[in-house]
Amino acid sequence: PDGLAELSREIPRPVDIWVKVNVGCNRAGVDWNDRDLLTRTCREVSRRPGLRLCGLLTHNGRTYSARTLCALARVHADAMRKMRSARRVLAAAGFEGLEISVGDTPSCTRLEDFGDADEIRPGNFILNDVMQLELGTCGEEVIAAAVACPVVSTHPARREAVIYGGAIHLSKEDLPTSREGRIYGRVCRGRGPGWGRVLPATAVSSISQEHGIVKTTAPELKRIKAGDILFILPVHSCLTVNLFKEYVRLDGERIPTIRGSSRT
Repeated sequence: PDGLAELSREIPRPVDIWVKVNVGCNRAGVDWNDRDLLTRTCREVSRRPGLRLCGLLTHNGRTYSARTLCALARVHADAMRKMRSARRVLAAAGFEGLEISVGDTPSCTRLEDFGDADEIRPGNFILNDVMQLELGTCGEEVIAAAVACPVVSTHPARREAVIYGGAIHLSKEDLPTSREGRIYGRVCRGRGPGWGRVLPATAVSSISQEHGIVKTTAPELKRIKAGDILFILPVHSCLTVNLFKEYVRLDGERIPTIRGSSRT
């Protein structure tokens, strides 16, 4: 509730307000069982002109630790139970008819029944990424974002290639894997207007500001030369997209991101 007074002063027209609820991810929001703070927050919204209380919203980040469909369903069901409980508490306090909004890529991609949820926010499931691939949420054929990186040099003795593609292009998000340890992206060759299959036993193993190190096999490295373009599937497409001002579709059309709009 502390920020609502400032919010009310700064917003020039009526807006809908959703109260963020923490169901166990422990990142942000009012704890689902903190009755006093939930009620106080909603009362503060209701007494502010121009703020319309609509519902409760959560991001259940615990789904990223669920490795099976059954585990994913359990984690989602637990979140919905807590959201319903928070809504009942608020209904008893006079705030009836609040909607429930949930959203995270694993559950929105793999589950079919969202129960009492009025809205789902699928996150990055329109693009997918290596994190979702490693979780088993998606197959590589439906990953729709890659960064085209030129090869700077190759080093056969180390079975490595250096690419122009580092932290400012891919972000520093990494992912622990059972095969290569921590990686910063999977690697594909170009195919047609886009890219082909993920190269086996190949990954971006480390990054600096501008450059990345691709660790691969000796036979694969023989096929790579300076000047080639390798397509890197990012660990987290949300972070990677945020570093660019536009998408380039496979037909060449350029689509500006928020960063590339006229406002910035």
